Amino acid sequence: MQAVILAAGCGSRLRKYNKGKPKALIELDKARLVEYQISILRYFGIDNICIVIGYEGDNIQSVVGDQCYYVKNKGLCHSCGMSRTGAIWKQKFSFRQNPSEY
Repeated sequence: MQAVILAAGCGSRLRKYNKGKPKALIELDKARLVEYQISILRYFGIDNICIVIGYEGDNIQSVVGDQCYYVKNKGLCHSCGMSRTGAIWKQKFSFRQNPSEY
C-alpha cells in the first residue's frame, strides 16, 4: 500500500511557533511531525511513502533521508489559489505507480 504525505507548505498559520521551519519539521515532544506521520504509517504496514515537498524541501529530505521518496511541488502553493487537491492533481504523473521502483 502507498501513502502520500503533503509537506510542501510553509505552515504560515503556525508562523509564531515554527520559527521559519516548514510545518513538517516542527518538533512535538521528541520527534518532528513528519517523523510521527511516517512511524504511524509504518505501524499500519504502509512502507511505500511519498512526501510532496516544496518550502524547505531539502531540509525535510535531510531529516527523513531515503526511507521515503519525494516529489517536488513545482511552485504550486496556496497563496496562488491552488488547493491541496489541485496541487496533487497537477503532480499525479510524478508519483510512482510501481512500488518496486521505491
